Amino acid sequence: MGNPEVQVPPTSPVNPEKDKKRDEPLCIGLDVGTMHLACARSDSDEIKITRNVFMQIDTDDVQISELSDISYVEGADGEVYIIGSDAFKYANIFGKEVSRPMESGLISSKEVAAIDVLTLMIKDLIGDVKGKDTYCCYSIPAEAIDEGRSVTYHERVWGSILKRLGINYTSVNEAMAIIYSECAAEKFSGIGISFGAGMANCLTGDTKIPLLDGTIKTLKELTDEYNGDTFWVYSCKEDGSIVPGKAHSPRKTGTKKVIRIHLDNDSFFDCTEDHLIMKRDGTYIEAGKLKENDSLMPLYTETGLWNEMPGYLSCYNNKHRHWEMVHNMVVREELGVYRKKGCVIHHKNFNKIDNTPENLTQLTKQEHYEFHKEISSIGGKIAGKIIREQRLGKTNKEIYGVNRAEEISKNISAGVLQSSSSDTIREQRSGKTFDEIFGHKAEVIKEKMSLKKKGLSYEEIMLDDRKIETRKNELSKQCSEQTPWLHKKEKTNSGSFKKGVTPWNKGLKGEEYKKHFNEGMKNQYNSTPINHKVVKIESLNIYRDVYDLTVNKYHNFAIDNGIFVHNCAVAYKGIQALTFSTARAGDWIDRLTAESVGMIQNRVTNLKEKYMKLAGEVTIKNKKTKRVLESLYYHHEALINYTVKKIIKEFDSKVDIEVDEALPIIVSGGTSMPEGFIELFKTVISEYELPFEVSEIRKAKNPLTAVANGLLIRTISDVKGMK
Repeated sequence: MGNPEVQVPPTSPVNPEKDKKRDEPLCIGLDVGTMHLACARSDSDEIKITRNVFMQIDTDDVQISELSDISYVEGADGEVYIIGSDAFKYANIFGKEVSRPMESGLISSKEVAAIDVLTLMIKDLIGDVKGKDTYCCYSIPAEAIDEGRSVTYHERVWGSILKRLGINYTSVNEAMAIIYSECAAEKFSGIGISFGAGMANCLTGDTKIPLLDGTIKTLKELTDEYNGDTFWVYSCKEDGSIVPGKAHSPRKTGTKKVIRIHLDNDSFFDCTEDHLIMKRDGTYIEAGKLKENDSLMPLYTETGLWNEMPGYLSCYNNKHRHWEMVHNMVVREELGVYRKKGCVIHHKNFNKIDNTPENLTQLTKQEHYEFHKEISSIGGKIAGKIIREQRLGKTNKEIYGVNRAEEISKNISAGVLQSSSSDTIREQRSGKTFDEIFGHKAEVIKEKMSLKKKGLSYEEIMLDDRKIETRKNELSKQCSEQTPWLHKKEKTNSGSFKKGVTPWNKGLKGEEYKKHFNEGMKNQYNSTPINHKVVKIESLNIYRDVYDLTVNKYHNFAIDNGIFVHNCAVAYKGIQALTFSTARAGDWIDRLTAESVGMIQNRVTNLKEKYMKLAGEVTIKNKKTKRVLESLYYHHEALINYTVKKIIKEFDSKVDIEVDEALPIIVSGGTSMPEGFIELFKTVISEYELPFEVSEIRKAKNPLTAVANGLLIRTISDVKGMK
């Protein structure tokens, strides 16, 4: 198998630790460009780069042994593809067009073999990762503002390629990667512009977001309260598993036309037509393309689902179709801890519904008992002092101070609102019996209460939990063994269920009965949550302020309606404030020039890279080559003008942060490589009035590797944050 032909030193020491242990995670930054692919690894001081082109050869005409000095890859069925600069060179020799796996920044729809060849090229470029815990950030363009093509398919295809190679992956906007690579001195504030070959969403502010700390806040409130801070939301994997998502950068993205989505739980939410909604199968769809009865990925939560543990929050696992405690899910998914037998998950701040990872720890039952015993002892002395002060007429603010008093007030309110014990008290006051309230679990609770009345200590009750657990298991088994009484010839059901169990066929007739029967015995008890369905899509014909936030790794978050939506570069102090792309870049220049002079496109590209200067004179005698270079100059100038206009327009309409300092503009990408590009860029931009102050305009240290370098920096940062 051939090797990538160019190895470029990194632009900065992204891997300063020379004595890394062999078992440490391998971090990779992968720049997925239309013209070039670049890979930076944490275990190497080199950044590998290859052209993103290929040419299939006929093995009947060329033997593998003849390709010893040529970069190539072999397909599963024996196909041979020359890749990189060698493909480019041979295509020019024979006057043919190279095959391009990508077009305008995205996977090409014209090349049937594009994905297979890209998989082989990436495997060859990245190198051996077998047996290594590997993490990779790969680049994607932002959604184009001047073309209808979506980035979603492109992003998912690259994710699947890396997944097949056994690599953990996260996508990152390529312009943000430039800022990570080039703007450390400016505290990651700047405007990154990637002039590559390819391409150089939102909810209304009143949308409510359930947080893992037990609170529910609107997007506008998050924008006001979490400026620069991270917070935890509910996210969802493609398979339906509910997971904790680390969110940041809540922001206003502009004022846009919105639509209203009505769901089958009698709720609705407003969003832009292009906002991505997660379907029940784990794929995404733009809100404007939803249809009536489309199934969406749901978030179901319940408080006090298990009466033995009142006040704790549970969520429904859509993959395995069962309920579980949210705190168990969080410690498993985020902390990598599986609750052991005989252990409990302790909430450090004593708030049962605050399930943020920082608030949870695993203790044995004995440790948990000893801890609460000590706290109770200390609390009793403090409580006595507080009660005496309250009787003297002092307020909570006078006793605790303003900040602590407000915190206590919020915790009490949250606990009362979310606690199932308050519901139980209301039901008891309405005259319901213990058995009516708790059903088949009443016996377990009665037994605990009787132990307490006998004068047993908390420790003795806990130690007696094995007896209660046995009773719980017996009751559970009793319920699980129930089967429906099947109809014979009688028109009525003469069978019966044990007390406390709802027959699956109660009230069902005709076709509805057959439908449930065909679904099997899983419906023999009360209905199980499956999905949310779209009832109606309403065009409001109004413009509203819209907001978004960013979730690392999973790139989605739940809203209070019980569904999951996708999150959508100007960066200010590390916060992504604006991303967009245009469909005009290096390929656009080469294509239009090729059309204007009657030449194949890769021949134009070859002449550009060999002779192009955007400043000074070029001594060329060949008249056709002169025409090519003249056309290239005019189109470079047009591209820069177009890009600057779009930056001004998008900044004015979408950036809602106060930028109190001058920002650098960093230009990168292969299109910025010709001599004089920065000078031309400065000349063009000086003719415009910008909505921000510019400190300087500079080219990236190495325009071809800046994105890969920035992606590696981001990967290393993310992996460190996981520890």
